[in-house]
Order: sequence, then structure tokens, then C-alpha cells
Amino acid sequence: MAYNEYDNGKYLGYEGNGYHVLIKACNKSITSCKINTKTKVIAENAYFECNLLTSLIIPESVITIGDSAFKECTLMKTVTITGNSINSIGNNLFKGCTTLDSITIPESVTSIGDFAFRDCTNLTKIQIPSKVSFIGDSAFIGCCSLTTIEIPDYVTYIGNSAFEGCSSLNSIQRCYHVTFIGDNAFKDCSELTSILIQSSVVYIGDFAFNGCRKLQTISVVNSNLNYKCVNGILYDKKQTTIIKCPEGITSTKLLGTIISISDYAFSNCHYLTEIKIPGKVSHIGERAFYNCSQLASVRFEGKIEPLRVGSNIFTDSQNLDKIIVPYNYEGNKFCGMDVEREEDPAGPTNPAGPTNPADPTNPAGPTNSSDPSDGQLDTDKSSTKKGASGSTIAGIVIPVIVVVTIIAVVTVSYFKRKRKADSENGETEPKNEPEQPIPSENNNKLKYIYIIFISIAVILAIVIIILFICEHFINMINSSNITIIIVTVFST
Repeated sequence: MAYNEYDNGKYLGYEGNGYHVLIKACNKSITSCKINTKTKVIAENAYFECNLLTSLIIPESVITIGDSAFKECTLMKTVTITGNSINSIGNNLFKGCTTLDSITIPESVTSIGDFAFRDCTNLTKIQIPSKVSFIGDSAFIGCCSLTTIEIPDYVTYIGNSAFEGCSSLNSIQRCYHVTFIGDNAFKDCSELTSILIQSSVVYIGDFAFNGCRKLQTISVVNSNLNYKCVNGILYDKKQTTIIKCPEGITSTKLLGTIISISDYAFSNCHYLTEIKIPGKVSHIGERAFYNCSQLASVRFEGKIEPLRVGSNIFTDSQNLDKIIVPYNYEGNKFCGMDVEREEDPAGPTNPAGPTNPADPTNPAGPTNSSDPSDGQLDTDKSSTKKGASGSTIAGIVIPVIVVVTIIAVVTVSYFKRKRKADSENGETEPKNEPEQPIPSENNNKLKYIYIIFISIAVILAIVIIILFICEHFINMINSSNITIIIVTVFST
């Protein structure tokens, strides 16, 4: 192996090809450089920070270009890659080439690495080769002059922040076979007005469309198995989670099926003035309504605050000062905001009559909430209901006992009279016959009947006692005090 130099470049080669690898530029102040036509490899950082280099032609002999090979060449305006031997555009390859406005990439390329064109702020268009299947993380981040991009059919992966900060990007075409859209993939693409999610997409990362201020609709192909678009809003397929509301939307109606609102779901919706949150929502993510500058009315239709609530949900939504909730909402706050209750559609509850103290039809007087007699009124009413229920039971069972007792007395009296009559008839018979003892059958019958009726009376008495006990227990359960008792027992 031997070192050689050729037109402002240092090479490492061997016998037969002394220019196999371009190691680096002779110095960082070069203004031009012609790469040897026998070169196969351009090493990593070969032209790093050659700030005066303005253009470069890469010969068709080159099959590999190392990462960061042209990083921070701030005056490089054009790059032409000839031939069809290069398979990938490496990580950071043209990062920071702020003057680059044109580049030709061969059809042989199948992947674009992480940060490959980061901060190429003068790049207005780029033709991605048709066989590219992978666009790496932050590949085009900060390319603020890029106006349109066509995603080839082979592309399946768009990495995190791949097009973040492409503030002039107004059109994304094709995307027919993309399956993965990473976090922040199109964040801060402020000129983007619409986007179509194809049926192939199975994952959309967090904040993928945040900062797209003019985005008015996120459309989804009906055959997509993971996502759904309703009224321009991106939902999961089951329509239970809101993923993202387009920031350019002016009004919308949320589905009653949703139970979750994702982090930043409505963030930066500057044109949204009001919204109703369905009562089934049990989770609202972090900064869900962040920086909604014109949002003035939020109406929550549930009775209790969602179980899981993120932080800073309404931060920088300066026109919002309270949340409207139903009249029977439990609590005085919603996600840290004061609440205003709607009026009870049934009107105020007043069991004692009109609330006007001067009204002669109001015998109970005003129903001031601070009047202790209000609580006593409810207690007395409850007690009256309990007493009425108890009286009903007693009114049925006690007469039954009385009737059974009367029947028992009458029956016993009847058998006693019959026994006496039988005895008298025995005395009138001839005296020459020996006196026979009175059979004991009548006595036994009388005894058994007496025992039966007494038993019935006792059983009925026991039934009354059991009914009273059960009724008392049920009344305790129905009363508000039982809740306190149960909580106290379990907390102990």
C-alpha cells in the first residue's frame, strides 16, 4: 500500500491502482478538486469543512462514499454523482452544505442515511431514486427551501424527523407503500395543507404532524387497518383515540366514542375557537390543547374529571379562563381550570315549596342552603318513608296473628263445650252399668290443635321481627351514612 496525491487530494493505493481510496483533501482551503477515475472509495470526512469548495463531480468508478465525506462544505453548490454503482447516501454526507441547491443521485441508491442532507437550506428540489426503500432519521431536517417531495414506491420507512423543519414543503406525493412514519417526521412543515395516509401505513409516530399550521385535513385510505379519518381528524381505527387534529382546522365535532386524547393532539390549533369533549373521555394527554391561541370555550360533557390527565393541557391558550361542565359535575376543577356549571334542566330542587319568602303559598319559608332546617327536612322525610314502610308490614302481619289467635280460642272453646256435653250425657245412662272412663282422644285433639295454633302465632311473630330487621338494614344501605361507615371500616 502506498500514499499518493492527485489534484488536491491524498490517496491510498496499491500496485496496479494507486488511487483506490481518496483519504482526504490536501487542505481545507481548496476551491476545486477532481477525483481520480480509478478511485473506488471516498473515505469518511474526506472533504469535511472544505468551506471554499464549490462543486464536485464523483466519477462512475466510485462505489462507496463514507459518512460525513462532504459535511460542512458550506459553499458547495452542485454535486453530480455519475454511474450506477453507489448503493447508499451515508450519514451526514451533505450535512450543513447550506449553499447546495442541486444534486444528482444515481438510480442504484437504495437508502438515504441519517442527517444526510441536514440543514441544506438552499436545496429546493431533489429526485429520490425509485429504488430507495429507507429514508433515515433527520435525513432532510431543516431543508427549509424544499417545496415538494415525491416518495418512490419502494420507500417503506420514513425516519424520525426525516422532513422536520421543511417549512416550504407544500406537497408530499405518492407514499404508496410506506409502512412507518417516525416521530416528528413532518413536524414544522408549515406550508403543508394536506396529507394522505395510504393503506400500507401501520405506524405514525408521536408529533408526526405537529407545527403544520396550514394543515386542514389528514386523509386516510378506507382500506387502512390501523387509522381512520373523521372530519379531518386522525383517529385510531377503533375511533377511541384522537391522534392529531390538523392545526389549520377552524371547527370540528368530536366522536362520542373517544376515550383518549393523545399528547399535543390539538396543540397549535390557532383557529379553533370552541370544542366539546365527550363525557366518555378518561385520558387527556400532555399539552393536548397547548397554544390554542383563539380557543375561548371548552365544554366537557362528563360528570367526573378524566382519571388520567397530563400536565400543561391548556398552557398558552390565553383566551380560555374556564371550562363549562354539566350541572351535576363532581368537583370544582377540570384539568386545573375553574369550571362553570350549566343550569339544571329540571330547575332548582325545593321540596318545601317556592323559595320566595314573601309568597303566602310557601309555608316552609325560604330554602336557603345555609338553613340547617333543610337537612332536617330531608331527614324527616326519609324517616317518614321508613315509618310508612314499617307500618305497611305491621298492618298486614299483625291482623293475621289476631285472626289466628281468635280461631285458636274459638276452637279450644268448642272442644271444651263438646267435652262437657259428652260428660252430661254419660250421667243419664242406667246406673246398673258400670261407669266407663271418658276417652282421652278429645283431650289429645284439643292439645294438638292448641299447640298448632300457638306455633303459628310464634312463627308469625318471628317473621315480623325478621322483616323489621331486614327493612332497617336496607334503609341503612340506602342512606348516605352507610357510605361513611364503609369508607371508615376499609380505611381502618
